Amino acid sequence: MGRKILVVVSGQVVGGHEIQLKTILEDLCAIHDEVEVVCHAAATHVYFSTLSCPVHHVAFGSEGKVWHQWRSAPDIAAALAPEFAQAATVMVSGGTIEACIGAARAAKLSQSSTKVVAYVPMYIDRSLSHGMVGRVYNVIVNRMAGVVDEYLTINRIQAHLLRKHYGRPVRVLENAIQTVHAPVTTKGKRLIFLGRFDDGQKGLVEMIELLDHQDNPYADVVMIGDGPDRAAIVAKAQAAKHIKVAFQPWMSVAGVDTFVGTEDSLIMNSRWEGEPLVVREFTARGLPCVVRDITGMRGVTKKRLRFTDGESLVHALKLVNKGPVRDFVHTQRQPQNNRKAIIALSLNLK
Repeated sequence: MGRKILVVVSGQVVGGHEIQLKTILEDLCAIHDEVEVVCHAAATHVYFSTLSCPVHHVAFGSEGKVWHQWRSAPDIAAALAPEFAQAATVMVSGGTIEACIGAARAAKLSQSSTKVVAYVPMYIDRSLSHGMVGRVYNVIVNRMAGVVDEYLTINRIQAHLLRKHYGRPVRVLENAIQTVHAPVTTKGKRLIFLGRFDDGQKGLVEMIELLDHQDNPYADVVMIGDGPDRAAIVAKAQAAKHIKVAFQPWMSVAGVDTFVGTEDSLIMNSRWEGEPLVVREFTARGLPCVVRDITGMRGVTKKRLRFTDGESLVHALKLVNKGPVRDFVHTQRQPQNNRKAIIALSLNLK
């Protein structure tokens, strides 16, 4: 077996996780000259094709629950047989552990001695959305996640959760933050959501219900993005009585810089998050972030701007509406050399 590092990108779309993966792969290509990337989706193949290493498109997987992913491993092993045969280490990347399980097991089926590293942004407790059924699902996922030798994730909170539930070593590669610019003029007092229109994770229908309250001091809400639940979210917005909801398509970081004003605030009602990059970007612009009180928000937001129900949400909004909130959380990012050292250790580079 040679020195090649094989990176398997299991995601279907280009999102925040894939953007972070690209920064990791740029660092990896700078310290190792035998890197190969295989993408399941055409969209991710196009996105990663600008890397300096070979990037291929092979439709190796399929969507489904974790047990379906587990059973798909032999087919994935066959589809990626040439790539697995030359790899000393395999890095599998997905926005959830389910997206990683099939390819991780396939790598082990192909060569049991291959080290498999999974890059995931967070631990997801499915009981939050599916109750007792979710608890049972958690047990199954946690067991299957043991096929991975080591995990990479985005902060110490997620590292603790992954280590606790999956029982494997975890290293932290903090999210790289793009340069943003603070607004200099007001666009009025608005609440802004920016992200994927995925109601299961983001809780957007409920968010509109909570905001549609006579005591909410903000009348204008702007939702930037798109996703599978757009129709249901638009319908809920159109039925709102106390707020006006406008929709905008996806924007680049530079586009958001131009769009936001000095009196805007980010609003999020996610049921789970790893560490939302959008929160760090709004914070860096000097804008407040009002968010649901979940694990992934606690390292990047202040407690008094986190809510658990409609009453605490209105309280947080009234605080922000009074004027500037200056006590944002700013944490030190990992130096570039430290990131490269962590990547080298995780992928067994000498």
